[in-house]
Amino acid sequence: MENRLQDLYEMISLVAPGLLGTPAQFRIRHAPSGHDVGSPRNLTELRARTRQVMVRHRRSEVALRLPQRLAETILVTPDADERNMYAELTERVRAEAKEAPAGRRLALRSVVRLAGSTPAAAAPTLAKLGWTDLAGAAGAITDPAKARLLVAKLGEHAARGEKVLVFTAFRQTLDVVAKAVRAAGIDPAVYHGSLPRADKERAIMEFRDRKPVLLSTESAGEGRNLQFCHVMINLDLSWNPMQIEQRLGRLHRVGQTHDVLLTNLACRGSIEERILHVLETKINMFELVVGELDMILGRIDEDFDFEQAVFDAFTATDDAGFVRRMAELGDQLAAARTTYLSDRRTVDILVGTDGS
Repeated sequence: MENRLQDLYEMISLVAPGLLGTPAQFRIRHAPSGHDVGSPRNLTELRARTRQVMVRHRRSEVALRLPQRLAETILVTPDADERNMYAELTERVRAEAKEAPAGRRLALRSVVRLAGSTPAAAAPTLAKLGWTDLAGAAGAITDPAKARLLVAKLGEHAARGEKVLVFTAFRQTLDVVAKAVRAAGIDPAVYHGSLPRADKERAIMEFRDRKPVLLSTESAGEGRNLQFCHVMINLDLSWNPMQIEQRLGRLHRVGQTHDVLLTNLACRGSIEERILHVLETKINMFELVVGELDMILGRIDEDFDFEQAVFDAFTATDDAGFVRRMAELGDQLAAARTTYLSDRRTVDILVGTDGS
């Protein structure tokens, strides 16, 4: 249920027609007076009636307590060749995006996302865009700073006997990272959407039973239960916050017995750094419980597209303007979170919180 008194009336009327009277009778009896929409009249009577058909289970009442999420963001300083390639890409995308038709603009958005993962991931799309010089520069970067840091982090977790789930959005990045991890003497399980079903199952079982690391694309971001692991590293960051939540949901779910350790890797000066800053400072994303993020995003606008909003902000101006536009987006998120919390309190008023 959301928040309005009318919502409560309509749902109760579905399961028990007439219990709360006609719409007119309900309004006369319980509609708040004036502008005090959070305080229905005759609240004790309303709760008594709704208790006949409704049971509210809160997490505390059913002793269902998930472990904590312990999140950190590590900013990676890119090597000079990576930094130069990203700067040139940024300049070209901003110059072209303003007048680009929809299809070309979508390709530009895609290549910026790919570049935020690893240069190798962006190389094929750069070539398709006709930027062969940038494609060559990106393809020549075979040992990116982010992959080196990942290998170091995996070594630290392996020394503590901890299994690690590593997510990337892109197959090209997965291949680069798998090569680097193996070169460091770590034998990973690898999972991606092109694997046959049997190979996918084998990868999960190997990770569970004997391999310390699972390298995966988004294909393992939904529908997999991996509670036997409690450490996750986002090698790159989806521009869609719900996908980030879905990744985390593979570990932070019923059956998890450890605090979940989440590390986000982002290159300094990248779009992903700014996205993380907004999500962490404005809505405390990694401290939200399951379902809250969706409730917050849904309050910004019915057709709100976070990824599109980020790209529009990025291409509309220069770096300083992008920071300013992202701050404005962050303010929208913060306001939506405040509205969500207010609505949640209204639900508490309507249905009670103490079982009385």
